[in-house]
Amino acid sequence: MKEYKSIRIIVFLLAFALISTGIRLDAKALSISGKVRYSGSTRIETGVAVSKAGWSTSDNVVLAYAYDFPDALAGVSLAYKLNCPILLTETKSIPKATSDEINRLKAKNIYILGSAGVISKKIEDSLVSSGKKVTRLGGTDRFKTSIEIAKNVQGGNSSHTAVIATAYDFPDALAIAPYAAMNNIPILFTDPKTFTEDTKNWIKSNGIKNVIIPGSSAVVSSSTESTLKSMGINVRRIAGSNRFLTTLNVVKAFQSSFTNDVIFATGDDFPDALTGGVLAAKTKRPILLVRKTEIEKDVQDYLDAKPSFNLTILGSTGIIPDNIKSLFRKVVVVDPGHGYGADYGAVGKFGTTTYEETVLDMQVAVKVAQSLEDQGYKAVLTRQAWEKPVYKTLDESMQTRLNVAKNAEASLFISIHHDAGTSTSTGISTHYSSYKPNIDTKDVVSGIDPGGWPYDNLKIDTSPSKQAILGKDVANKIVNKLASNMGYKNLYAHDHGLYVTKYTTMGAVLVECGFISNPSEAKRSADPKNQDLIGQNIAQAVKEVLN
Repeated sequence: MKEYKSIRIIVFLLAFALISTGIRLDAKALSISGKVRYSGSTRIETGVAVSKAGWSTSDNVVLAYAYDFPDALAGVSLAYKLNCPILLTETKSIPKATSDEINRLKAKNIYILGSAGVISKKIEDSLVSSGKKVTRLGGTDRFKTSIEIAKNVQGGNSSHTAVIATAYDFPDALAIAPYAAMNNIPILFTDPKTFTEDTKNWIKSNGIKNVIIPGSSAVVSSSTESTLKSMGINVRRIAGSNRFLTTLNVVKAFQSSFTNDVIFATGDDFPDALTGGVLAAKTKRPILLVRKTEIEKDVQDYLDAKPSFNLTILGSTGIIPDNIKSLFRKVVVVDPGHGYGADYGAVGKFGTTTYEETVLDMQVAVKVAQSLEDQGYKAVLTRQAWEKPVYKTLDESMQTRLNVAKNAEASLFISIHHDAGTSTSTGISTHYSSYKPNIDTKDVVSGIDPGGWPYDNLKIDTSPSKQAILGKDVANKIVNKLASNMGYKNLYAHDHGLYVTKYTTMGAVLVECGFISNPSEAKRSADPKNQDLIGQNIAQAVKEVLN
């Protein structure tokens, strides 16, 4: 087997195929410049922590019920207009943490959101008796309460815009709240299936010309949208396939209104983002909703595309863990072997038919990357199909590939190749390196490949790193799976010390996907269906080892 082979490359033939996969090609690690968390042992204390982060003093405080969302969500625009925090309370009494924060802020005016059934008259009376001026904005239901709040926001609404969201779930309104607040846009509620009459009438009577609907027709019906349009109102619906992607699409839609920084809140509950919404508006940072155990692929790609950003987390580590990167998909770098200049690949020529290794490497690499994406990994290619990298030296070519993997903070590196030998050579092999000098140089001896192939000057690590062990395990799993599932001759996994497996700082394997010096095996290697199966089997092997 030859590590480097000669080749002429015709890459433009592959460009369309690669573009159509939708695979992310450029590699960049998540770059968080700074991270801060605002949290408390309860939702009420988290609200206090957010308040302390945003306000040293405030004449005003918005007081909302801690255990339901609509009043506080509608109140984000009001709190922003008043330049004050939203604090949370029980129904019958104000918790000590909230009371202490009101005193710390030296607040004079308290705006209570909701009726006396939500926040009791007893609380209102106690605030008045302590010298506060109290304004209650409440109605007999959540729809009417949002209208009462809207009346106090509408005055600065020069865009004549309103948000209409479902009254019975929180994430869509959470997503839009910071933008709405920054633009004095009221948030109103409607029933998911029918346009709530009170909300419709308020829209008619208050000069609203534009309505933003966050969420799909399942949460705010198409008939409501049609009714708004029949009233001469411009409607913009922003939705995603779930709450997390709806939030992302809202952020993307209004990206120019926000800074580059980001706020994370859980998408599984509402209180942290309720109080955090005003801080988000005040600091012009968008809120993204995340899961406790993972971050959606599209959200990850959005964050990866940022050069760097400061991250604010709302809530405790029990809600959003401190190790944010643990929520992201594992990155697997797929390297289509070879390029131009000093790193040409092999060529198999049989009559008028020519098989070029670099072309086959790219074709298979695309299939591997797509299959890895299908398995839930983030696949990154070291070069794009339309690129024609010309390298002066082999080391320059190899190091460029390794730099991609390093910058992507990959968990695994897979280099795709096709072998060259005689016209009768056949089979597949994989290659790893127990010796990884950029990780560990202890217990290294001169030795021979356990697979029995006579490589010159081979160094064997007798106590290999976990990354080296991962490379070996993946190499064995891939070669055995390709042999057993696809009928290739098994040439086994070998400790070979190749550049890309030796100098990587993560698990690494090089896969030789058949001999293009053999006419029948070369033809098989060029078959798109065969390439699909190779991609699927390699991805499955990776999943079985990494998981």
